This record gives sequence, C-alpha cells and structure tokens, in this order.
Amino acid sequence: IGIASLVCTNLHAATTYYVSTSGNDGNNGTSLGTPWRTINKAAQTMAAGDTVYIPRGTYRQSAFPAHDGRSASARITYSAYNGEQVIVTGADIFTGWAASGHAWPIPWTLSLPTYSSELVFRREMVIVDGMVMRAVGTRAEVVPGTFFVEGSDTAPTAIYLRLPGDAAPTGHNIECAVRHPVFDPGNHAWLRVVGLTFR
Repeated sequence: IGIASLVCTNLHAATTYYVSTSGNDGNNGTSLGTPWRTINKAAQTMAAGDTVYIPRGTYRQSAFPAHDGRSASARITYSAYNGEQVIVTGADIFTGWAASGHAWPIPWTLSLPTYSSELVFRREMVIVDGMVMRAVGTRAEVVPGTFFVEGSDTAPTAIYLRLPGDAAPTGHNIECAVRHPVFDPGNHAWLRVVGLTFR
C-alpha cells in the first residue's frame, strides 16, 4: 500500500495551457479566454506531459524552461496554436532615428559581451521590415543595408544605420536585438517545440 501510494503521488495529470499577446500572467492560463501573457510563465509552470498552445503573434520575450519532461510520451510541449504563425524574437522596435550625414543613428548603450573582438562575434542585430541588415566594422563602411555600432561590445554608444535604398526610417519597421537567449532549455530534457519561429 505504501509503494502504491508513492507511485500515485508522483503521477501528474497533464494540463493544457495557453499564452497570448493579449494575455495576463495573473490569469490561470488554462483556456483561450484566460491566457498568460508570457511564454516564460508557461516555461516556469509546466511539468511532464503539459502543453502550452500559443496563438498567432510576435512575442518579444525570452523563455527559460524550469522542468524536465519524463519520457517520449510525457514531454513538455510548446506549440503554435492550430498551426498559426508564431514568432518569438529577441528584438524590440526602435524609433527616434535622427539623420546624420547619410546615416541614421540612435543612442545605444546596451552591453552585449562577446568572446572576441572580431566583428563576426558582435551580438548587435538590426532588422528592417523583416530583413537583417549587415554589420560593418567602421562608420565609413556604412552603406545602404548596413549598420555600425560605435563603441565596444560592453560600452557601445550609438548605432548608425542606412536602410536599403537609402530610405528614411519613417514608415519602416526597425528592430534591434536586445535579448539573448530567446529560448534556453539549459539541461532540461524531453522538451518539444512545434511550429514556433525563433529569431
């Protein structure tokens, strides 16, 4: 009887949760009408066998799973709802770009430490209307479709951008990377991700 009681105590009834861009982490998360706001709320809550469904939208946030699944039949699942397009991004929208010569700078002081002084290892990223701009190593190299980060990786001061076609920023969706990582399972096992796009 003692062993049977122990086994029953360890069983977990699988629960389905929901996250939405219009949700609230104060909700119970168990229906489309009461979704959570962040995927990380689900990541910190779910246990083996649980699933979170995420409807269409762009989720500007990070998630850090806190628990393991148990087996191939008791995974923790993160899934797009009904196959809808779900984008989880480490970038936020930035405005206030001011003309300076041919470029459009904004103040930039976010420290994103790298492992090398080589440009390829810099973590800054600029996306214009869904297109990733190319980083260059000096302000003089900034041409349409590129950007330059003034300052070191740990003490930057500004981003200088030239849009494709030398367009002005007005009317364009300009994003800069601010979060790293976006989804970090650490050493947790038996997790499944279905239909989510990370960028």
